Amino acid sequence: MYTTSSLPAGTTYVQAIYQPTGGFLGSSSQNLPLQIAALPVATVAVLPNTGTISVLQSLNATITVNGSVGNPTPTGSVTLSSGTYSSTSTNLNGGGITINAPAGSLSVGNDTLTAQYSGDSVYSAATGTGSVVVMPPFGISGTPVAVAPGASSGNQSTVTVNPTGGFTGSVALTAAITSSPAAASNLPKFSFGSTGNVSITTSAAGTATLTVTTIAPVGCSKAALAARAIHGWPTSGLVFASILLIVPRRIYSRRRRLMLLLLVGVSVGATSCGGGSGTTTCTPVSPGTTPGNYTITVTGTSGSVTASGSVSLTVR
Repeated sequence: MYTTSSLPAGTTYVQAIYQPTGGFLGSSSQNLPLQIAALPVATVAVLPNTGTISVLQSLNATITVNGSVGNPTPTGSVTLSSGTYSSTSTNLNGGGITINAPAGSLSVGNDTLTAQYSGDSVYSAATGTGSVVVMPPFGISGTPVAVAPGASSGNQSTVTVNPTGGFTGSVALTAAITSSPAAASNLPKFSFGSTGNVSITTSAAGTATLTVTTIAPVGCSKAALAARAIHGWPTSGLVFASILLIVPRRIYSRRRRLMLLLLVGVSVGATSCGGGSGTTTCTPVSPGTTPGNYTITVTGTSGSVTASGSVSLTVR
């Protein structure tokens, strides 16, 4: 007599082989086919008590295991898991059981809940799934900002920290650029000043002020142009003007003197802006912050929990 319960469903071949002892020869039976009928399949359903929870809230999930028509109610046990969370194995009661996932055991995001049914003497093992959305304990949002490079007004965003699931505590805020125009230079900088830690003590939202600092483009200053003009006088206009002072008044009429002075001015201007020899062309000192659309990601941290939101920045 040989007993086993681990044969797979389908056709299995069985053969008896005699190991010879005491002078007897070895012998074997025919290789006989054996048809193994599959166990009935149970249907596993996972029903969370809500579709959305805060990470600070617990979750009750009801698992039901339904048998097939004409067969008894399934017995056995069920384990519920999601991500790194796994419950203890719990015995079914009348084909169902409710398992509680403690607060903080599920990850933030769209979580899949998997119930693993052990099977019993009638039904084979089976699994079923459900889903739940796990929200962070607070949400973060900010008002858009649109400024010209270097603007010192209208360059602030109001960042709101909105608690969920009964959250209370301090939220530390940081900001960083997550998208910017191609090859952008002189990127914006951010500061929360003294508002970077938002304290949540009730169900009311808290706010912080994010200040955006950009750089205005800088070209040739008026002082630099004037210095270049003065520097150019000894080799051009200054010499020409000295000749005018030396030449007797009777040689030139008043109209001709004015025309010569105008010519001196044109010559000096050309020299100071790069038109004359010996000088360089006037080029911008700094192009400033590159215009375009930027995305600022604001991240809030409270203990081991983080949440983020975005602020739209347009540099005109």
